[in-house]
Amino acid sequence: MPNAIRLLSLLIFLTIFTSCSSVDFLRYTDQTFEPTKEVQIFQTNLPEKDYIELGLLSTETGDNAIIDLKNKAKEIGANAIIIIGEKNKGTVAVPIGNMAYGVAVNELEAVAIRYKNNQ
Repeated sequence: MPNAIRLLSLLIFLTIFTSCSSVDFLRYTDQTFEPTKEVQIFQTNLPEKDYIELGLLSTETGDNAIIDLKNKAKEIGANAIIIIGEKNKGTVAVPIGNMAYGVAVNELEAVAIRYKNNQ
């Protein structure tokens, strides 16, 4: 029975911890733009069009991380994001009874870009 309670506590914590996602935006420029409707995603190949970097986007990893980054990119007027990769932010200790369980906290980072001259 104690193991079931520990497992249930861990599952509740992980559900709450991973469902609260937000996207941080570190702006690189003082220029602002109207929101966009479509955002392209690049990772291994860079766009062939000229662009400016609007800033760094980051969010906790999870099932909706890419969607969250895309939505924030639309909000700030980006035409595309370039996925940089995953970054480990450390570990959170979750107390369960007399024990603690370590949960890794990772972020997905991308650079939001806007094409020059609306190419």
